[in-house]
Amino acid sequence: KKIQQTAVNEDDWQIASNLLTWAAGFANVYMLSRLGAETVAGLGMANQIALMVVILVVGITTGTMALVARARGAGDAAAESHILRQSLLLAVLQSATIGLAGAALAPWMLRAMGAEGAAAQAGTLYLRIVLLGLTATTINFTLASTLRGVGDSMTPLRNNAAVVALNIAGTALLVFGPGPFPALGIAGAAAGSIGARAIGAGLVWARLRGGRSGFHWQPGPWSPDRAVIRRI
Repeated sequence: KKIQQTAVNEDDWQIASNLLTWAAGFANVYMLSRLGAETVAGLGMANQIALMVVILVVGITTGTMALVARARGAGDAAAESHILRQSLLLAVLQSATIGLAGAALAPWMLRAMGAEGAAAQAGTLYLRIVLLGLTATTINFTLASTLRGVGDSMTPLRNNAAVVALNIAGTALLVFGPGPFPALGIAGAAAGSIGARAIGAGLVWARLRGGRSGFHWQPGPWSPDRAVIRRI
């Protein structure tokens, strides 16, 4: 029943979360449109590739949520923490490997999509920064799925709203460089996105460790547990 209820709630919160993410993407495109059509074209193609990569990596979060929910239903707090540790290890390993490989292949992937000239240069720069920062995004999603697994869907939604606000603010500051901030152009949009995800991950981690969402963190070994990783 716990898993079924989590799945039902997840549909509603995921819709709201997706709308917030769409708002951040729209704001980024709007701001970068002031830098020219080729910059926007590069951003669009880079985002399509980044989305496919993120889908590959964050697929583990579905397994995390299901296993945490089962452990919660069994009243096994130690298992919840163990599953979270294994999920984080898997998230870091996958995102680092795929992120590094993707950053190296970024120019080729954009050329395969037809990017040329300034659009290819802008897209490559943006994609490389986003992929090198993929670990922050994956950890954020993993922690949010853990909270959903213990029945707290509101905290991930609030966290995503904060991430979106930070993303928009960071992009505005780093793209155009008002005051003491550097004007980084499309690189600023990528840095703003990754920075917002990293801050969001830190906030969720603090809440998890503090036990304020019903998750009772218990210390344990961080060594890989292949059986649990296979289940995830």
